[in-house]
Amino acid sequence: MDALPALLFLALVLAYPAFQFRRWLKRRAAFREFASARGLRFRGTIPSDKYVPYAVFRHVAHAALLHHVVEGRLNGFDIAVFDFPKRGGTHTGAIVSGLPVVDAPAPRPDGELLFDLQDGHLLGFRPVVPIEDLPAFVESVMSVARRAP
Repeated sequence: MDALPALLFLALVLAYPAFQFRRWLKRRAAFREFASARGLRFRGTIPSDKYVPYAVFRHVAHAALLHHVVEGRLNGFDIAVFDFPKRGGTHTGAIVSGLPVVDAPAPRPDGELLFDLQDGHLLGFRPVVPIEDLPAFVESVMSVARRAP
């Protein structure tokens, strides 16, 4: 009888990581489905500072690992979509590559959506995007890329 409170506490402590892991698996499956529906490649988790275009952005390179990485060609652009840890919580990013290399400032922020422009790559990122809003998020970043100098 004395063990019951301890068992309940242990169950509660173990339930939170299990819940978080379940959410992570659901998000991973949703990114896989997003990639499959658009003919893109799902890469899973990769180091953030090892590959171009990820390594050219300070915000992304400092993340250590990128999660749910999707890459490919969409509507005439080379894109990468991913989640990455950042101070203040997880963020979702989209990189559009193959833009002209110009000495221009990054586009202005659009609400929570921030931008960085480096060496012909445009990064759009914001706090974690709900999976149902991922297509609109990617389209927003590609729209800004179409207007880039």
